[in-house]
Amino acid sequence: MICSVIITSYDIDRYEDLRDSVKSVLNQNYKDIQLVLVLEDKDLVKNIQDDFDDDRIKIDHAEEKLGLSKARN
Repeated sequence: MICSVIITSYDIDRYEDLRDSVKSVLNQNYKDIQLVLVLEDKDLVKNIQDDFDDDRIKIDHAEEKLGLSKARN
């Protein structure tokens, strides 16, 4: 059974927090994980792609500002 974890982020200034969160999810003992990132900043997308080469990460790049509730839904 796949466990999906969804993380939303919009601010490049918080990239270190996002990176640490991604590392934490990927380092869990349970390996059947899908990590869904909903990112509003194209630089966040680029940084994640540069820092992580993991098939468990799925990125949804929102071209518009979604706001917290919409991004999570």
